[in-house]
Amino acid sequence: MSDRTHVGIVRNADGTYTRLFQLPCAPATPEPDVHSQVLSKDIPINPSNQTWLRIYLPREALDSSSSITKLPLIVYYHGGGFVFMSAASTVTHSFCNELAAQTVAIVVSVEYRLAPEHRLPAAYDDAVEALHHIKATQDEWLTEYVDFSCCFLMGSSAGGNIAYHTGLRVAAAGNDDGLKPLKIKGLILHHPFFGGLERTGSELRLADGSVLTLAGCDGLWELSLPVDADRDHAFCNPKVCDGPGLFGRVRSLGWRVLVAGGFEDMLIDRQMEFAKMLEKQGICTVGHFGEGYHGMEVSEPSKAKELFVAIQRGSGQENLTLVVQIIKLKKTFRSSKRSTLWILVLADIWAPNMPGPRLLSLVHVTFFVLVPGFGVQKLLHIGSYYDQSYNMSDQSQTIDPYAYTGMLRNPDGSVTRHPLGIPNTPATSDPTMPSPAFTKDIPINQSNNTWLRIFLPRETHDSPSAAKLPLVVYYHGGGFVLCSAANSIFHDFCTIAAVQIPAVIVSVEYRLAPEHRLPAAYDDCLEALHWINSSNEEWLTKYADFSSCFLMGTSAGGNIAYHVGLRAAKCVDDLTRLKIRGLILHHPYFGGASRTQSETRLANDKTLPLSANDLMWELGLPVGVDRDHEYCNPTVGGGPSGIWDEIMVLGWRVLVTGCDGDPLMDRQVELVKVLEEKGLNVVGKFGEGDYHGVEIKEPAKTGPLCVVIKEFISA
Repeated sequence: MSDRTHVGIVRNADGTYTRLFQLPCAPATPEPDVHSQVLSKDIPINPSNQTWLRIYLPREALDSSSSITKLPLIVYYHGGGFVFMSAASTVTHSFCNELAAQTVAIVVSVEYRLAPEHRLPAAYDDAVEALHHIKATQDEWLTEYVDFSCCFLMGSSAGGNIAYHTGLRVAAAGNDDGLKPLKIKGLILHHPFFGGLERTGSELRLADGSVLTLAGCDGLWELSLPVDADRDHAFCNPKVCDGPGLFGRVRSLGWRVLVAGGFEDMLIDRQMEFAKMLEKQGICTVGHFGEGYHGMEVSEPSKAKELFVAIQRGSGQENLTLVVQIIKLKKTFRSSKRSTLWILVLADIWAPNMPGPRLLSLVHVTFFVLVPGFGVQKLLHIGSYYDQSYNMSDQSQTIDPYAYTGMLRNPDGSVTRHPLGIPNTPATSDPTMPSPAFTKDIPINQSNNTWLRIFLPRETHDSPSAAKLPLVVYYHGGGFVLCSAANSIFHDFCTIAAVQIPAVIVSVEYRLAPEHRLPAAYDDCLEALHWINSSNEEWLTKYADFSSCFLMGTSAGGNIAYHVGLRAAKCVDDLTRLKIRGLILHHPYFGGASRTQSETRLANDKTLPLSANDLMWELGLPVGVDRDHEYCNPTVGGGPSGIWDEIMVLGWRVLVTGCDGDPLMDRQVELVKVLEEKGLNVVGKFGEGDYHGVEIKEPAKTGPLCVVIKEFISA
């Protein structure tokens, strides 16, 4: 056995192995807690093999007033290339929590033995043993709340491979042989880990991927396959298994198979080929392929919404989550004595998500909430009645911008924002925390509720002799209408950027539209610059180089950085300490009355559809103006040439980044060209693929952007 340091494991002289890294683990949380959507507990299976189960129980199952007492069962196998990770790993635990909460299912995560100490088929043996334990268990969470007739086997990466081979073993034995009352309905293979001796196009194209490399993949197979077996072994390459007989059995059992993959995963070609192979065998197969890297939804559960929806549809449980949420709404109404008008408003929020015509869905949800005799089964029956006709026309429907953005417009012109699954992260300067950067919040204008969050690299803080760092003033995105500097996605982005550039980053919390239309955000962000200029805050005076300041923003924040830059150029003499050196416009949010080619081509883009784009401008711009207002269209009327001339005299540089998967790319490219024609020192960096704001949502892609920013700042 060769030394496999490139996959994070080495063989010791005595034949044992040392793993060079261990992911953090999370304990089960069996006790009810007001802040927890899901409870969890661990159950041993085989003490000699140290195998066990972690059960995840949605809080809704504990609601005795609900007539939904039996939930689907998802038996889940974690990833890690058969060599790493655990059912207790924090990433696995967090993903299973979200899986249980969002699909409204009981999830049972299996701890199995790892290779190379226990090579395949040990993991398959443990997985099958876990199924037999589940079917025979007397654990209350399973016997009380699980619908054993609706079981799905699911796994991510290597766990997807395990789910597949466990399914084959069950099919070979006969689903009813020894597993009653457990009835398997299908397999959910999330980015399944397959291989083969012959390289695929995606393996060659993505051989040096940031998450899974070809060399690392080969090393994991070498460590986990039976000794002397190659990658065309049946455990690795599903094309060489005893296909016809087993596939025929799967087909006769009526199982459904969902195969999910990402186009940035080097294994995508194998996954798509696998799905086609199953289809040819007559197995009911659904391929769910989209943007993303290997195991993305496990690493970032906030991006798993589409996967969870696909799982619900594939399992036939797509209405269950909505019904449970409406049950919550019904309980809230009954206990709070709210008005009928208010309950109609709340029902209107849920109605677009229910199958069927919107008006009828609105009536049905409202009746369920208000009328005691209008129960869950009636609501589900209505949903099923309309489901087929609704889905047939779904693709041709225009995206509802309010539903897409999670907003409801109120009669007074304000909006009610509903959670989009974006959590917040608190600031912390606790040295015992493992974060690579310290953070703290400082108020600016309490009447406007504006404040700053400062990001200081830990290494700089801990090194008294460290040189001062450039100062980057950052403005978050959200179409001027949504999001906050406290959102985890922006907090994490600023943390990574502060460490990798490195720089002291000051992220600004500004007022949102439509309650505070533009130029309110520009006013707040310029006020923040003046606050920084006169501040005696130690983290700034001690660690930030005020003579090297850059204004940066993402999406709407890029628009803000541009317009605040224009304003700052006119009052540069007032910023006596703060010397702005340039603007960094990351996927800046601009528009115009006429459509560009990229806007038309990507009108129904999943990240920034045109209808949502138009709505955010409608809510963000001053009342009565259109998208050719200067706040939206920077090149209208030839642009503010006088201020551009001033910026050129000041010697500021401008960096504009974008990608061709962003509907706004044509506008960003046009801005670069216009600025170049005006003589400004501008750098345009545009990539292929990806989508609007990708580096914010995918931390793995933040690093390359930081390299570009670092080069720009130091030039």
